Parts: sequence; structure tokens; C-alpha cells
Amino acid sequence: MTAIGIPITKAMNNDTKGTLKTIKYIEELGIQAVWMTTGPGHAGPFINMDAPTVFSASSVQTDRILMGTSIVPILPRHPIVIAQQVQVLDELSGGRFRLGIGTGHKKTMHTSIGHPFNSPLAQLSEYLQILKTLFKKGSVSFNGKFYQAQVEMPSAINVPVIASALGPKSFQLCGSMADGAISWLCPWQYLKDVALPQMKVGAKTTNRNVPPLIAHVPVLAGATIEQTREAMRQHVSTNPKNAEFANMFRAAGLDEVDNGEWSDRMIDSVALYGDQDQIIEGLKRLQSIGASEIIASPIPFGDNIQASIKYTIQVLATGQRIIDSN
Repeated sequence: MTAIGIPITKAMNNDTKGTLKTIKYIEELGIQAVWMTTGPGHAGPFINMDAPTVFSASSVQTDRILMGTSIVPILPRHPIVIAQQVQVLDELSGGRFRLGIGTGHKKTMHTSIGHPFNSPLAQLSEYLQILKTLFKKGSVSFNGKFYQAQVEMPSAINVPVIASALGPKSFQLCGSMADGAISWLCPWQYLKDVALPQMKVGAKTTNRNVPPLIAHVPVLAGATIEQTREAMRQHVSTNPKNAEFANMFRAAGLDEVDNGEWSDRMIDSVALYGDQDQIIEGLKRLQSIGASEIIASPIPFGDNIQASIKYTIQVLATGQRIIDSN
């Protein structure tokens, strides 16, 4: 069974109380998971709030829905700090929280906090080592190149630690160490031909099962091709010419990425759009290529932004019921 989750975006709400109501609404529709992306200074469609804090409040207002971060950047927070937040979240939610972490993007980290962006995968590897050990044993003694951690928690924490991935090496790292990989704007062919095989390579190096691939995709239910392409260019601020994304699109055979703009083919390779049947067919296709879970990000379009988002969420809820019944 493939779970569908929905990320909270700026177009849904831009304040804490409204976000809590949205999470409750998503749960009532039967969606299995909700996700949030945390800044600092995060650009793009995602709401710029502290996700662990919001989820702490949501934990006592919801009963069933899973909550996850997609992602919390590792550079502004020491792993011990995030571990303490996760311990509280795990208790409040009754085991419904999942921690997604990542390096963030070089430009965002440098502009927002002035943090050097050197050896990001090596830093992520150390971060994962600390958290995985700390969560499993309740204590950690670690002296690495980038992090030092000496701490004992009140108890072990049974929370998955998932990491974001774009390039082959990051998917390989997730396969070897993390409890899953979260993609973003990855062409479907890239997920099938690069992401999953590299996760398998990583898993083999540490002699373990391949962890889940969580595919994060833009969704525009009810949108035409023209509306989809216009909305993606307007609301998805990711510059495809950034090295991480450019390499990914080239690997998927989309060499026009070098023009620095979203081409029609690039948009078609990452977005789900169309009527309800087309959206559900797209969800099933992602499931068939190996996505264990889908983060379906509603992208606003048309004259009535709120109506377009609401309809997309409703279609996704229908898709979840259909997938569950198969």
C-alpha cells in the first residue's frame, strides 16, 4: 500500500492557527500523512514555519494522521537539539512523527544564515550517524569532522530518520544509512533509473533492506496542460539550472535544462495534472516504479487559488481510498 501525504504550503495558510485547522481538515478527509518544510528563509511554495513546533501543537489536536518534516535543514540545528524536539513530538503524537532532514540548498543556507556549505553529504552522513545511534540507544558519544555529540537522553526514540536526496550519491547515502529518501521535482524516469538503483547500491554496502523512496511531486487536479505549465513556472521557484537539479534533468534526457528555464517537457516529467482519473493513474504509476509513499504538493492555478487547492486535496483523498482498496 502506498501512502499519500500532503505538504502544507503558503497558498493554504500563512499563520499557525490556520495551519493547525488545515492539518485537521486533511486528517478528516482520510489522507494518511501531512508534511511541512522548515526554513530558514525557505523559498518556493512551502510555508516558512518551524515544523516541529507546529506539529507539537497538532499532535494533541489530531488522532491518526502521520506527521513528517520534508525537511528540516541540518546546518542551523545541532543534532542534539533536533533530537530533543523529536523526543517531545514522539511522546505527544503517540509515535506518529517522522523526521526528515537534509542539507538544504547552498544559496538558501548562505543567504539566510551565512553558513558555509562545504561537504554537505559528509555533514549529512555524520548527522545521520549521531541521530540513528541516539534514537536507538538513548545515548551517543561521537567526535567527527563536523559534529561532536556527547549526550544521554531519558530513553531511546523509535522515530524514522529520513533524508532528502537529489543526486546519485545522496540517494546512495539514504540507501546505506537513512530510513528513507525524500525526492523533490525528480522526473519519473530518473526515480526509476537512478534514484532507486542507487538506493539499492547503498543498502547493499551496509547489508540491509532498501529503505522506502518517498516521491515528492507537484499535483494540479483539474488543470489543463496550459494551466499546469503556467502555474509551475509561477509558483515553483526552484531554478532548474542549479547544479543539483541540472544534473538530475540531464540524467533524465532533458538537456534543455541548460537554458535555465522550465521547459514544457521538464514540467510534464515531474507534475501530475488533469482530471481525477489522470491524477489517480499518475499516483498508481509512481507506485508501480517503486515509490513507497507520495508527498503530493497541491500547486495553485486559475482564478480561484483556494478552490483549486481544495479540489486537489479532495482528489488525492479519493486516490488514497482507491489505492487502499486495491
